Formats: sequence, structure tokens, C-alpha cells
Amino acid sequence: MDGFHLQTSLVTAGAAGGLLAAVLLPLGVRWLMVVDGVTCAAGAMAALAFLGGDAAQMAMPGQEKERPDVRWRPSALLLTLTLAGTAFAFGYLAILMFMPFALLQRGAPSWLPGLTLTGSALLAPLVVLLTRSPVNALSHKTALACGTVLLGVLAAMMLGDDLVLTIAAYLGWVAVNSVLLGRWQAMIAEIAPADERPRWFAFHGSSWGLAQPAVPAVVAAAGGTGAAAFLTAAVAFLAVPLLLTVTPWQVSHR
Repeated sequence: MDGFHLQTSLVTAGAAGGLLAAVLLPLGVRWLMVVDGVTCAAGAMAALAFLGGDAAQMAMPGQEKERPDVRWRPSALLLTLTLAGTAFAFGYLAILMFMPFALLQRGAPSWLPGLTLTGSALLAPLVVLLTRSPVNALSHKTALACGTVLLGVLAAMMLGDDLVLTIAAYLGWVAVNSVLLGRWQAMIAEIAPADERPRWFAFHGSSWGLAQPAVPAVVAAAGGTGAAAFLTAAVAFLAVPLLLTVTPWQVSHR
């Protein structure tokens, strides 16, 4: 799967999730939890069905077996990229978790968060389709650095109490984010040594697991409001290009 198709699949899944949330939110959080559990189970079954097979069959041609007595350690490159990915994941989850709450906190009618999520779900795949050629011309590092600066600026625009500006900035955030999600995985696939690629994916993927429990704690410490969530998200996004700048790219084993 190339970077574009990976990116498209992630954005499509996000769009479907947004539509489901828009439909289920009026019914209560319990239904969101039920559907989340069902989709997770379905994803696990799909993984078993399509990614099954023993390790020998899935190994890449020419891949050497690792010595059992050699202890694997992540490189400085992978550590820095994972830190950058954690900052990105924190910003992403802070916006996603707190946007409906922020809209209601700012006086929005109960139906507006669902309508906003629906609009973002329809917008994301369209943006990916329209920006395919110009975005693919950029390197992963350039796209992520420039894109996260835009995400940080848009998150900062959500700090005010104006509902129209908040929604407009959020939709702009969705548009930019939709062309970045698959970039992280594509970048890891491109720079990871062939025999260590599964470990690189697993290690870098832990960034989302680190960010998810951190978001509520950090936002609560910052004030527990929608504005606090957007402020911490903006700081996290703006940290990404700094981390990518200091990343020791020369360590790459391409």
C-alpha cells in the first residue's frame, strides 16, 4: 500500500467515525462505547483474516533472521520521531476529544456538535482527493513540519468564544489534518531498515498510546475548559516542527 492509499484509508475511517459520532451522540455516550467496542472487534477479526500467516510467510525477501542473543534498541532517529509523533497525537486527540464540549460550553445548541462532526467527516475525504498531487510532491518531513504549524495556528484560533470562528477554524484544522495522518506511517516505512520495520512501526505507534491518557490529565491541569484543550493542542502541534528539525536524520539506515 503506498502513502496515498494508506492516507486515504485513514481519512475515510476518520470520516466514518465522525458520522457515527454525529448520529450516536444524541442517543448518549453509552451507545458510543458500544459501537466503539463492536468496531474494535470487527477490526481485530479483519486483521486476523487478511494479515494471518506465520512469520516466515510474511517476511520480506532477503530479510535476515535476527540473532536471539542481540537486544534491540531504538535508534536516536526513531526515538525523536516517536516523540514528535506523540506531540502530534496529543494535539490531534485534544482537539477531537474536547471540540463538542467546547461548542456546548460556548453556548451552542445541542444539535450543533453533531452537525459540525458530520461536516468535518464529509470534508476530509474531499480535501484528500483535491490535494493529492500537490501534497504528494512534498517530502514527508516538509509536509509534516509545515502542516503542523498550520494545525497549531488553527488550534490557537479556537481559543476565543466566538462560535462561528471556532467552527471555521476546526473545519480548517480537519482539512489540514486529513492530508497529514498517513504521512507518519509512510515516513516510517520509507526510512526504517527492512529487517527492523515491524519494530519501528510498533515503537512509533506507541505515541498514540502515550498521548491518549495524557490529554485529559494535561487539559485538566491547564483548567479543564475547551480553551485549555485548544491551547495545549496548539503548543503540542508547534513542538512537532521543532522536533523534526533536531531529528538526527543522518542516523537513518535507508
